[in-house]
Amino acid sequence: MPSRRSLVASGLGAGAVLAAQGPRGAGGQGARRLIVDAQVHLWKAESPDWQWVPGLKPQLPEPFTIERLVPMMEEAGVDRAVIVPPSWPGDRNDYGLEAVKRYPERFRVMGRIPLQDPKSADLLPKWKEQPGMLGVRVIFNNPRTIPWLTDGTADWFWPAAEKAGLPVMCFAPGRTAVSASSCRPRPAFRASLIRSATSRCTCSACSTPMGPSAAIGAPISPIRSPRRAIASASPSSRKS
Repeated sequence: MPSRRSLVASGLGAGAVLAAQGPRGAGGQGARRLIVDAQVHLWKAESPDWQWVPGLKPQLPEPFTIERLVPMMEEAGVDRAVIVPPSWPGDRNDYGLEAVKRYPERFRVMGRIPLQDPKSADLLPKWKEQPGMLGVRVIFNNPRTIPWLTDGTADWFWPAAEKAGLPVMCFAPGRTAVSASSCRPRPAFRASLIRSATSRCTCSACSTPMGPSAAIGAPISPIRSPRRAIASASPSSRKS
């Protein structure tokens, strides 16, 4: 599957939230390992009502749709997945939420939000009232968004997300220490900083490699990226 990076954080990871609900098809047969893919991009073909941001293109020539993903998950033995809407359709989450509506036991979403607009703070208090929405995904990975970490554009977001109690996935390749400094003074803030020392995202939205990341303490969780987030769960641990 395209562009997988892990989100596995104690008490935070969206994959852990899915895993806590118990393995699909367990049927009282005892504990088994539940496999959750912690980041999947889904997108439809570009159309008049699904236009891409000028200059941004997906890393695959053909759409990666719900219909493509589900059979691949079945073949690979992946039980559930966290959908992270990609950047090229803009700040929209509707297709990811459609996947949740169609497969409510298999998908959840870490949604995008217009960081450049401080009025977006009004969306956060009721953010998780959207069925299947777990938290927010923010990215600082191209010439347009990288300055937002330091020029004040995104300053409104961190306290607003903390106040709303929202988990955050932050992708800032080569800038983990900078993004961590934005979160560290906020003891109630829960974030996972996605990092890798050697890999590079292949989509056109990413213009910089993901360089070595600084070690950061709680409550930030820096993680090197395995192919899948793997969590174990038993019928007794399921939430009703």
